[in-house]
Amino acid sequence: MNGIKSISVVVGEGWDSTEFEAVVGKRMDLEMLNYYSEVTANHRAMDMIKELQEKIADLEVIGEMPNQQEAPTVRPRRHR
Repeated sequence: MNGIKSISVVVGEGWDSTEFEAVVGKRMDLEMLNYYSEVTANHRAMDMIKELQEKIADLEVIGEMPNQQEAPTVRPRRHR
């Protein structure tokens, strides 16, 4: 990982996207996934994170992969 400072996984598009920094330096903090329900609900994103974990040598992994969740329900906001 010469020169790569971080690798992010982005779920969604535009203003509705969620970005999770999967790798920063030589560290992957999987405990942070508990705060990104949109990422854990996306099977493709979770597969990419697992693939990064397997393919990057000498990666320090903090925590464990959380169970995949169902997609969160988004309730429309009502303006007064």
